[in-house]
Amino acid sequence: MLLVRSVDDDSFPLDVVAEVAGAVGREPDVVTVIVGSAAGGGAPDADHWARLGALLDSLRARGTDRIRLVMSGAGDDRPERPCVARRIADAWELEVTAPDGPS
Repeated sequence: MLLVRSVDDDSFPLDVVAEVAGAVGREPDVVTVIVGSAAGGGAPDADHWARLGALLDSLRARGTDRIRLVMSGAGDDRPERPCVARRIADAWELEVTAPDGPS
């Protein structure tokens, strides 16, 4: 199954989302979640993270347990705190595949 969602729905034209989703591959029972930059290309703000959290909540409610997180640096550990992918995996009890550098 391939389900493509974008936290910033207006930031990506649908054809770009489809191209990115196709480029990262397809696996049965893996949901692809594409996370764009915050409005204006700045750092993600509270609304950005809240929308991602709501999406992850809805995926778990539907029984999803594996996601591919297409988000620059999502798997990149930082000193003294786990990467975004690890925090999502722990908080939502998901198996998360994510890039560990710029995408």
